[in-house]
Amino acid sequence: MINRQEQHSIQSCRIDSATREFAAQINLRHLVEDRCLIAELRIPAQGKSRAAYVKVTTGSAEDWPALGVAVALVAEGPAVKSARVVVSAATEKATRLKRAEEVLAGATIDDATLARAGDAAADEAECISDVRGSAAYKRELLRVYVRRAVRQALNERALYDQARNSNGARR
Repeated sequence: MINRQEQHSIQSCRIDSATREFAAQINLRHLVEDRCLIAELRIPAQGKSRAAYVKVTTGSAEDWPALGVAVALVAEGPAVKSARVVVSAATEKATRLKRAEEVLAGATIDDATLARAGDAAADEAECISDVRGSAAYKRELLRVYVRRAVRQALNERALYDQARNSNGARR
């Protein structure tokens, strides 16, 4: 969060590390540092929904990604009820990967399920070659990063639940 002291204009602006990192990930770092644009960001808990976005850049963090993967899951623990998987940057346009979704939906997440989902995504996506990598390279990235995105989505929720419980919050 950004803590600011305000009269008629911003006097000072302190940005915590989590906000600074978020701003850097969405390429707003210069706006935050120069003008304290983001005052607050709240994302409410979505019940059993979990999501993650991961990207791979071949240059600096500000570079256009070679691959982006977004996953949205409805899950209870490691059991996934439904899944949405989208690839971007490595394809002509953002593309939903239905075969990977089918592998995940109804499954209990383990290494074998994640490997099958990654393989399904790599087989389904029509990756393109460009200055950020060949189509074959991007398919291999996709295979790995679908697994990472699913794990991140599940782990983020576990960390959120753990933090709420340790703070004495009621569920």
